[in-house]
Amino acid sequence: MDGTIRDLMPLRDDETPPALFRWGGIALGVVLVSDALRRFLIPASRRDLYGFLVYLVLGVACLALAGYRRAFVLDDRGLVRETTVWGRSRHRLLLSWEDMTGILWDPEEGGGTARFAADGVAWRLRVPERGGDLAEWIARRRPDLGNFGPAGR
Repeated sequence: MDGTIRDLMPLRDDETPPALFRWGGIALGVVLVSDALRRFLIPASRRDLYGFLVYLVLGVACLALAGYRRAFVLDDRGLVRETTVWGRSRHRLLLSWEDMTGILWDPEEGGGTARFAADGVAWRLRVPERGGDLAEWIARRRPDLGNFGPAGR
C-alpha cells in the first residue's frame, strides 16, 4: 500500500458479549426499572423508597451493561482502548508508538496475537487474517523494532 499512514485501516480487536447477554440485560433492566416505577407510583407502597431505589439502580445498571462494548484499536497514535456504552465512546491511549520497546507475534489459525511491550506493561491485540496490515503499521511507525511479519519472521 502506498501513501501515508492514514491510508492504513486501523486494526480493531472487538470484545463483544454474546447477544443473549445483551438481550437478557435489556429485558432484566426493563423489568427492574418498571417494577421500581410501580413501587413509586402505587400509593400504598410510597413508604417503600428503599425498594424503589434498589430496583431502579439495579435496572439502570443492567441496561448500561447490556450496551457495553470494548475494543482495542491500533492506529496512528498507538494502541488505544475504545469503550462504548450505548453509542457514547471514550478513547484512552494505552501505549504510544514512541513508548513501545518490543512487539511479539504469536501466530494462530486464521490470524494471530500481537503483544506490544513497554517498560513494565504489555498489551495484546488479536489480529484477524490481516496480519500483513500489522506488519505494514510496524514498518511505517517503528522500523527499528526489526523485521516483523505474520509468519513469525
